[in-house]
Amino acid sequence: MDLRPLRLRERFNPARLRREVDIMKRLHHPNIIQFVDVFEDADHLMMIMEFCPGQELFDVILNRKYFQEEDAKPIFAQVARALFYLHSVNILHRDVKPENVLISNIPDPQTGGLVAKLLDFGLSKNAGNGSAAKTFVGTPCYVAPEVEYTSKGLGGTYSFPADCWSLGAVLYVMLVARFPEFEQDMTGKVVVKMNPALWGNVSNEAKDLIRGLMNTNPAARLTMSSALMHPWLGRYRATQEEISRTAV
Repeated sequence: MDLRPLRLRERFNPARLRREVDIMKRLHHPNIIQFVDVFEDADHLMMIMEFCPGQELFDVILNRKYFQEEDAKPIFAQVARALFYLHSVNILHRDVKPENVLISNIPDPQTGGLVAKLLDFGLSKNAGNGSAAKTFVGTPCYVAPEVEYTSKGLGGTYSFPADCWSLGAVLYVMLVARFPEFEQDMTGKVVVKMNPALWGNVSNEAKDLIRGLMNTNPAARLTMSSALMHPWLGRYRATQEEISRTAV
């Protein structure tokens, strides 16, 4: 990375780049791209990462038109496991989207299935020790409402539920190849819109999972552990033992 043009930006902060390196050094998970080493001089920052040829999930969605549910389940489960691991070590990703998920060209040696790797920790944040996230970052269409709230100068903070919302939006895009839309229900509550023309062939369990993750109330939103144990995942569901072991 050439640091020289970055220095011309008004809000350039070299500490932010080093924060990404510090976070990546801590992470060791099969569904997170592995950091190897870093080299830095006055004008360049060079990060060496795990070699993992493949495609962004966004490109895979475009090539397929959309994902069948059975094909989406293992990808969703792998990204959810990566996020659950991150949250268990107090890391908030803050930019979960299909462009930041790599689908490896190298299949899983045990199952022969697709392998997903979570990428790009440039916006990630250590949310431990009482540190609160309050900066508006992320990508439109995947940003949780409480994050957008901060962009309007209304204050407030957000935490791990913001990543959960974003993963719900990712699953939405995977299943129908459309960005999420919203409407008001009979009580006036804003809910994710599922037009029957698009969602008629999608199972009720998949819809329930997306609605749970994209609940506008962060306190009522599904957590990553809840998502991993959701019935929709079938044979890809996590057990309570696995959840407890990862959390420890």
